[in-house]
Amino acid sequence: MEKVTRLAATKPIVLSHCLTFVGLLPNSLAETTNWRQIAKISLLFILSFIALAFEIMAKIAKLIELPNGDVQVFDVVQYSQYWVKTVVVIMIFVLVVRKSRTMLRLMEQLDSFMDEHSEQGKSDRWWWPLSNQTTITASVTVAFSLYVLTMTATRVRTVIRHYEDGGPAVPFLGWEMHKALSEVIMLVGRNYTEPIRVMCAGYLGILLCRFAEGLAVKCENVFAKIASGSRITLTSEDVQEAWNAREMALTMSELISDNLGSLLSAIIISDVLCLNSSFANFLFPCTIYTVFDQIRNGVQIVVYITSLLSITTGLIRLHDIDDRTWNIVKKLQSGNTHCLMFARNSGLGTGKVLQTWRSFKAAQGCEIAEEVDLVLPLYILDSSCFGHRKVAPVIAFFGHVTRGTIISAFGLLLTFFCFMMDQLGRSQNRGAATATLSLNSSQSLWD
Repeated sequence: MEKVTRLAATKPIVLSHCLTFVGLLPNSLAETTNWRQIAKISLLFILSFIALAFEIMAKIAKLIELPNGDVQVFDVVQYSQYWVKTVVVIMIFVLVVRKSRTMLRLMEQLDSFMDEHSEQGKSDRWWWPLSNQTTITASVTVAFSLYVLTMTATRVRTVIRHYEDGGPAVPFLGWEMHKALSEVIMLVGRNYTEPIRVMCAGYLGILLCRFAEGLAVKCENVFAKIASGSRITLTSEDVQEAWNAREMALTMSELISDNLGSLLSAIIISDVLCLNSSFANFLFPCTIYTVFDQIRNGVQIVVYITSLLSITTGLIRLHDIDDRTWNIVKKLQSGNTHCLMFARNSGLGTGKVLQTWRSFKAAQGCEIAEEVDLVLPLYILDSSCFGHRKVAPVIAFFGHVTRGTIISAFGLLLTFFCFMMDQLGRSQNRGAATATLSLNSSQSLWD
């Protein structure tokens, strides 16, 4: 059991090796930045900027070709989404490179805590950290592989078709290139760089889950033994141990908020924006988006949802730990206060009360084990370490991420989808009216 517990405390090997391979994460804190890592990062950014330049030039050329006054909301969404997605990927890469050593340092601190504080009482839940790590790693790996394989297959098929049919020319930097070449640029420049973002989100998600199942839950574990009936008494040593664990968790939460808050916020915002545009793509006519385009769009949605859930799962778990721990502290406060009031009002000594109090243990939550009054320490612990102070990190623009935040995000997706459906209806009505007017005008001239 101890061997498996330590296995669960190891760092996310698969994702860390993948991020190290592409240059976004160093091998260790002791390793200095070398020319290989610089070359990998440079290649990643060069490919992204080439894809960005191509997207902007191509979409501007298409907008120019539209008739005057015929630019609709659909056109703005369609011609802006891809270069916006590329900008988002570049922004995430920049933040990950800047925060890479901080991510490694925080991961090592969380791993060392889990190694040093593996409790015998946690043997029945040893599999939770391993399960979280495996689930996130598996989902990220599947999403990444599905994205790369789908994009490669569909782009290669499109390239072959364009070469066979001749294909239209695409303007780029003042000259026209073959449509097949543009597909290759999109495959290498955007489709091979965009899915790396889901690995960054997966690594951060594992970091948050390590925090949630290790340091953040230590205070709850100490008090839960008494509140659940595993132990009969609450001592001042228990309060001190839980207090120390809570302060350490709050300190770690502040470090995550200060150092990784901007990165977490950028990933969540970018996922929501990309999901908005990707869902809107299903409304475009088949003459604009082919079957291959819709397949690629569906795979992109899988990547964005996987990235969003990898981050929010850990944040929501931390918020739940705050609520559960605070509820246990309130329960212990109530039990201890009730016990003391009963002793004073009955005129009995505390020792006599403790002897008769065991029959009420299940209903009240705990009993005091010594003459020391633990009501005041529990009250100070409650007022100073809970409430506004939470182990759940504060994320810029979102605050504390809860299930309500996720519901609001999907509500935004639904609202935007309905808005795009309304714009589609208006566009079709406008087109029908224009066609009717043209038909009436031609008939009048004929008469």
